Amino acid sequence: MGFLSNLFSGAKDRDPETDSAIVALHGKTIAGVESSATIQKILELTMVQAGVSWLPFGSVQELLAGAASSKPDVAILSVGDLGADIAPVLNQIRSEFTAIRIVLLTDVSHDLDATAASQLGADAVHRKPFKADELLVSISRLLNW
Repeated sequence: MGFLSNLFSGAKDRDPETDSAIVALHGKTIAGVESSATIQKILELTMVQAGVSWLPFGSVQELLAGAASSKPDVAILSVGDLGADIAPVLNQIRSEFTAIRIVLLTDVSHDLDATAASQLGADAVHRKPFKADELLVSISRLLNW
């Protein structure tokens, strides 16, 4: 877990932008759909250490059913878990949670750039493996837009 050590080692070792993001995200609610147990654990550790209420779900359907009462600020979704037709899935999430920001996680087999992700309805995209601090800064920027 060396790649997380800088994020969690203490403020003196972190980038000031990461510190600002952690402050801005504290108390926010973020839901996630990620089938990889490793990535799911990295997301959990990242969000919990940043003071975020982390809601992991096994599928988009579970997210839609289970997150209704918590109204997440952000949904982090693995493109590989969304199926072949991503845009309708993102539209369904947006219809349930109108103010939600959507971050897509891609891998080599589902390569999307920011423009393509935006056209599908996402607010941001990060390639796996992502850097935890960059993900937090990106989410913070989305919420302060």
